[in-house]
Amino acid sequence: MSFFGESAKLKYIDLSHSVENGTVTYPGDPPVLIENYLSRDMISKQNGGGPNSGAEINKITLVSTSGTYLDAPYHVFKDGKKIKDCPLEKLVNIPSVVVTLADDRNYFDVKDIEGLDLKDKAVLFYSGHDKFFMTPEYGVNSAYLTIDLARALVENQVAFVGIDTPLVDDISNLSDNGTPVHYILLGEEIPICEDMTNLQALPSDGFMITAVPPAVAIESFLARVFATVIDK
Repeated sequence: MSFFGESAKLKYIDLSHSVENGTVTYPGDPPVLIENYLSRDMISKQNGGGPNSGAEINKITLVSTSGTYLDAPYHVFKDGKKIKDCPLEKLVNIPSVVVTLADDRNYFDVKDIEGLDLKDKAVLFYSGHDKFFMTPEYGVNSAYLTIDLARALVENQVAFVGIDTPLVDDISNLSDNGTPVHYILLGEEIPICEDMTNLQALPSDGFMITAVPPAVAIESFLARVFATVIDK
């Protein structure tokens, strides 16, 4: 890859929560349900019961915002693009930077990106809140992006925004303010990735991420998100 140089040895870092039976992502949403649709014995009997005749097929029921997932513009705009419409160029091998939460704040602000070159890059906001995933604390006091920061990200022409909390918006103030950061970013067709994890394993810059969900015709869907970094 020319981004790293021809002789670079690369490694991959998973940035996604696993999705299992019982997983709850956004506090209060129904848990993921994974159940057997056709067992190995059932398929084996259908196929004559001979050697190499068995297999297993499961059925999964989940809300679209389960696990580590992407939001497309249709999430908030009824005429916006859906997940299936997101061009792969916006989701694959995106040069990236990590912005770490400073001080004792529970929000990221414009000063956190001052001096950074963000044009055409994925900006991943690391708060460490992912350690509370699947606990009651996950939906409490989680870090978010201010409206001013969202506007600054648009002005800086970022390609992608990710965070290791339930929402890029203030989860404690949804009834009053709604989700303005979603509207600002998705209004410019900037994909949003929420509920990321393992961002502490990344360098501050000089790496790429890939975040590709299935081509589904809905507003949001879980994705396998990973970073490509130089293995030093």
